[in-house]
Amino acid sequence: MEVIQTQVPNKTPQFPHATLQVRRWSATCHPSWPTLTDPIVEKNWLPTIGPTATVLIRRLGRELATSSTLQLCCADWAESLGVGHKGGYHSPFWRALRRAEHFGIVHLIDDKLLVKVSLPPRPGLGSTS
Repeated sequence: MEVIQTQVPNKTPQFPHATLQVRRWSATCHPSWPTLTDPIVEKNWLPTIGPTATVLIRRLGRELATSSTLQLCCADWAESLGVGHKGGYHSPFWRALRRAEHFGIVHLIDDKLLVKVSLPPRPGLGSTS
């Protein structure tokens, strides 16, 4: 019996933008709101935006705590978040990004991503404390 081996090409997933220029969206923040790295964000927002978007915004918060801007490679971040190598608008990574945008946590303009460094109380929750 002959074994046929095929080589699958290592393709980088194609996202709507290969990289995003990320910066703080600080004009929308309030001093009493918790930062993205605060555990209360996970408790209050996880049921609303889901696990992937929660991990994504928490990581963005950690990165933006030390720098006001960063360049995000979508394929690398998707892989490091554990959401696979699928690219495109319907990929788990891009859906998580859009979900965060839907709830006003981030704002995507072309290849620029504005990120709130702190979050308001979740709608219908009242206070975060």
